[in-house]
Amino acid sequence: MVQDNLLQRSLTNLFLLLLLLLPWTVEWHPGSWALDVPAEPLLFLEGIGLALLFWRQKEKTLGLLRSNLLLWPVLLMVGWSAVAAANTALPWVSWKYWIVGTGHLFVFLGAVLLMPDLRRAGLQYFLLSMAGMVAYTLINYAILGFQVNKVMLAPIPFYPDANLFAAIACMALPLVWLPELWLFAGKHRLRLRWGLSIALVGGIVLSTSRGAFLGLAAMGMFALIWRTRAWWGLWATGAVGGMLLLLLPPVQARIVQRVSGDVSTLERLNRYDCAWQMMSIRPLTGFGPGTFQFAYLPFQRPERMTRISVTSPLLERGPDTYGRGGGAHSEYFQAGAETGWPGWILLMLLISLSLAKGINAANSFAGRPMYWTACLLSFAVMALFNNFLHDARVAFLFWSAIAFLMTLGQGIKPTQ
Repeated sequence: MVQDNLLQRSLTNLFLLLLLLLPWTVEWHPGSWALDVPAEPLLFLEGIGLALLFWRQKEKTLGLLRSNLLLWPVLLMVGWSAVAAANTALPWVSWKYWIVGTGHLFVFLGAVLLMPDLRRAGLQYFLLSMAGMVAYTLINYAILGFQVNKVMLAPIPFYPDANLFAAIACMALPLVWLPELWLFAGKHRLRLRWGLSIALVGGIVLSTSRGAFLGLAAMGMFALIWRTRAWWGLWATGAVGGMLLLLLPPVQARIVQRVSGDVSTLERLNRYDCAWQMMSIRPLTGFGPGTFQFAYLPFQRPERMTRISVTSPLLERGPDTYGRGGGAHSEYFQAGAETGWPGWILLMLLISLSLAKGINAANSFAGRPMYWTACLLSFAVMALFNNFLHDARVAFLFWSAIAFLMTLGQGIKPTQ
């Protein structure tokens, strides 16, 4: 017991340090490698400690596995991604991608499930650090003269993509208002909440990310519906139907007509078309985790390509490669292209079940599920237009939301 307490204290301090530094992570290239510093070294140490704690608390771990419905899609996703990695033409890429993604899941999900007290303190560290990042971005943007065409440079080197910065700010926004955070005098707590909210919204507006704007709108609509106690089933059906409608080729063709001058949107449609072809050719296991940026290139149709399309993979990101190469610009298409239809179904199942559980519980626990569900909803909407789950900062918010929803009705206090 003494050893367990000492291990938990060590893991708690390491986890809080990780979340404090997480918004300031930068990609480092030692030779042909790419390493996120300081996130990945800290994640590695935390993962080793958590594995030991899981082993020492086997009964609690097995209890979670037996009783939690949401945990099974997670485990199946990990397992099927491993199957896809074993059937790829780029095993070095796929297995590295699988290890990093599984590490994010294991640390951010496992730490909160085994040590639920971490959620409150960890979120406070992360949100305050993100406010500092917004200040850094604003100052950098001012140095650049507030030129709209240079907004993507403002969060560099910590965020190679302004859309990524905006996605994190959007997901973090509702969590600022969690009742269990900022446990001090009411007036000061309200000022801090509003200050952080204004900073995060400012970061979203500054980024000019349309995906984040849609995520923000979805959260606002969700909050309105929750406050007015509208029919959840009707709204949920409409939202899911609208998301699926966007995937239909006739709808895409109509969108192309309306946005024919927008190279960013046209390039997204180019990637979606490539992903759809990849899913059709390898429907069972896909091309392997992390391989889209390499495998999609020969699937590009000349009539779909844009002035920012590339014909060879980009191995390093920079201001001169902004918008070029990379992922599928959709978490769903990326999952399908890399892990086949089973991977796509499992991702959709996890998000759908989690949102349904959060919505059903939104009136319980002083409304706390609403904030986490809003965070997850914003991810689900933004995932239509970008793929950021491989980033540790997005992974932290996503898996923390899943972990909270897992705790509902499982005997773990969701207020912590």
